[in-house]
Amino acid sequence: MATTGIINGTSILVYVGSTALMHSTSGTLTLNMDTRDATTKESGGWKDILEAGRNWTMEAEGLYALDSSNKDWQDLFSSMNARTTVSLEFKTSDAADTYYSGTAYITSISQEAPTEDNVSYSVSFEGTGTLSEN
Repeated sequence: MATTGIINGTSILVYVGSTALMHSTSGTLTLNMDTRDATTKESGGWKDILEAGRNWTMEAEGLYALDSSNKDWQDLFSSMNARTTVSLEFKTSDAADTYYSGTAYITSISQEAPTEDNVSYSVSFEGTGTLSEN
């Protein structure tokens, strides 16, 4: 049965391939559409626009851990270093729920290691091609 009502953000994860990013603390899916200027003298001084290209991005943040079950950083680093695409999904764990998927390049990864605090990571993906609603 699909999830109903307002969804708790904790329920949605970013999956790379079929594996959820471990120790995740946040995830973001953004869709954008470029516009093109269609203003003419007949526009009465108001700008008119038309649609143009669309793009999408995903971002995730999490806590960094070194253990056998968590190879997120190493896998992300390898994919970025090799300049290969990754398959992404933005979804809950309920197979009946709608989710979004596509192929993307990793455009940035970072680690933050503050004094006396958790080491964290962040990763940004830029979609290539269509983002599908499944």
